[in-house]
Amino acid sequence: VTGGGDLAVSEEGAGGAGGVAAEGDLDTPPGLAVAPDGDGQSVAAVPGRPVSSGQAGSAAPSDVGTRSSEHNPRSRVAMTSRTGSLEATRAQSWKVTRGRGPGSSTSHSPAATLGRETRCTNYNVSQDEVTSGTREGLVEALFDESLSSQKNYTQEFFLTYQSFITSDELFETIVKIYRDSISSGDKKSPTGAQGQSDEQQDLHRQKRLTAFNLLRTLFSKYLSSLSEEIEQKYIMFIQSDVRIVDGDYFAELLLKKYRRSKLTHMEPIKPALKEDPPAVLRNRKMKKIFDLPPAAQALMEMEPLELARQLTLVEFDLCKNIQPSEMCQHIWGEKEKRAEEAPNITKLIDWFNKTSGRFSTIICQIYSVKDRAKIIENLIDVAHGMSTIRNFNGLMEILGALRSNAVHRLKKSWELVRPARKQRLDKLIQLMSHEQSFKRYRTTLHTVSTPLLPYLGVYLQDLQFIEDGNSDNLEELMKNETVINFAKRRLVAQVIREMQQYQQAPYSLTPIPQVRFTMEELENMSEDRQYALSLQLEPRGS
Repeated sequence: VTGGGDLAVSEEGAGGAGGVAAEGDLDTPPGLAVAPDGDGQSVAAVPGRPVSSGQAGSAAPSDVGTRSSEHNPRSRVAMTSRTGSLEATRAQSWKVTRGRGPGSSTSHSPAATLGRETRCTNYNVSQDEVTSGTREGLVEALFDESLSSQKNYTQEFFLTYQSFITSDELFETIVKIYRDSISSGDKKSPTGAQGQSDEQQDLHRQKRLTAFNLLRTLFSKYLSSLSEEIEQKYIMFIQSDVRIVDGDYFAELLLKKYRRSKLTHMEPIKPALKEDPPAVLRNRKMKKIFDLPPAAQALMEMEPLELARQLTLVEFDLCKNIQPSEMCQHIWGEKEKRAEEAPNITKLIDWFNKTSGRFSTIICQIYSVKDRAKIIENLIDVAHGMSTIRNFNGLMEILGALRSNAVHRLKKSWELVRPARKQRLDKLIQLMSHEQSFKRYRTTLHTVSTPLLPYLGVYLQDLQFIEDGNSDNLEELMKNETVINFAKRRLVAQVIREMQQYQQAPYSLTPIPQVRFTMEELENMSEDRQYALSLQLEPRGS
């Protein structure tokens, strides 16, 4: 907290740090130090005592785990090179390596230390990382200042907590810990422990400050997941507990943050663009293809790069809406359940499959072999445009259409495609090859700059590997309660954090709304019908 009436806010995402100033907050009371909260922001700490936030911890590894030597019979979500759709295929699994037996995973409270492992009452710590615990224990670990990886743990917790505790329950648990700190350590409280040292009381105050920061994160970033009843309880908590025990300054600070979050939730702030958008490219003069419906003709007359840009804007809007909680759900089962628990992932998958199917349908509707070859070349150029602007999800859509069974078998049409276009296509196919778990694509993804749109199928594949290789809960019990496998959540958080850094970097392009409407007018034939048309165009053995 800075003086002069402003609250300095420092936001940190998965890919780096940035800063923004939020104006209009209260002046800093004299003698207050600064402690970072769970989302990288800051609240004043204990009067007269600097607060250490802990070291940031090492960067996330490039892989999400260790590949198991056994093939898991469950499925993963991946992009096939021939059908052009996101579907289930076989996969191996990723596993968390964790010890078994006495002393292999340990719990935490102010307790015994066994080498680099510590056993506590409600959660386990190994090599300074929380690995498991009860629901309440994992919340308690957020208050453990002895963890040098505390900042990373807090981020991982908030990215994945909805897989094991509801937002309402999280609020109640944090408030309980706050109130416990009052009864056990504050001289102002009638039930406070008289005669405690200043250091002990400072620890209790620090615990309450941590509670403030956690609640600010919860009510700013996850407001939509909280019930109205809990929102009312939060306001009452601020007006009663916080205002009475910690004073008007902290109460007003939390209220202002909450009100700002409500406004932002109703009217989201659009991120600033890095640069001015390029000029919209004019349509090309193209011979009319009479077999094509008007909507398809209009799209094929667009400059391929401009069509790639417009499709990218649509897809980015779908991608940026994906919430962390959606990637923590078991979304690989029934479609109805997936649509309910992961609505934004479902929308992007549907857009992917329909776009791929619409473009392959266009090719199968054209009777003239020369015109088919021309449209194939045009779609290759669109795919190249996708790679140019780093839309790898869109690139896979086009490749899926060109490599679908109905289109791939049209040998006479492909013979008329110019060699330069074929070479361009081959390079794109090599880039997005699934060999070695998309090694070329992953390498490229981590070397190019943003904005970019990653291929969703790879993230779903990685999440499926994690799901197949790791149980949600451990077999052991802790105080007769289920022990949650947080090491699994840590792997999931690594996937989410990578995707988030791309969600936060928008494209600077000028939208043409009509393009989306035109896309939705295109027919999307079933694969069987497309294949039947393909056989009519070029019969077997012809």
